[in-house]
Amino acid sequence: MTAIKCGIRQVSLGLLLTLVSGIICAWAADEYVAKANHLFQFARNVKWPPAKELAFCVIGPDPFGGALEAALQGKKVAGRNVQLRRIGAAQAGGCQVLFISGSSGGAQTASALKQAGASTLTVGERSGFIQQGGIINFVIEGGRVRYEVNKSLADKKGLKLGYDIINLAKRRY
Repeated sequence: MTAIKCGIRQVSLGLLLTLVSGIICAWAADEYVAKANHLFQFARNVKWPPAKELAFCVIGPDPFGGALEAALQGKKVAGRNVQLRRIGAAQAGGCQVLFISGSSGGAQTASALKQAGASTLTVGERSGFIQQGGIINFVIEGGRVRYEVNKSLADKKGLKLGYDIINLAKRRY
């Protein structure tokens, strides 16, 4: 009888862990769907210099799965075709929207920020990203995806951020 009780506890614990891991995976997927949609909305709310396409680039391990492709598929920004690239830090200069994964190391983040072009909207998701020289940083607050924005750096780079980007930010620098 004791072996049966122990077995039931192990099964119950296993089911609980499976359920919790499923919830965490679903939340992570929802988090990156929200971030992908934010990236597209950020691009729509920036006044871009003339170009025939708008390159969205991801540096580091890609946490989006297919969410970013889905958010960008068939879309245009200010009449420009949208292109998605997965790149290394050295190619950051050819991007208009540059997402640096939170899984990227500090050295890779610093290198990407240094290589980013003058009119590149840099977006990250790690603590201290704004202080390192990023323009927008995703933060999770109360289970929701929020962001902070470095408007003064955007202004210095010649990026005119729309009112909605600035007004909806959790923090402004």
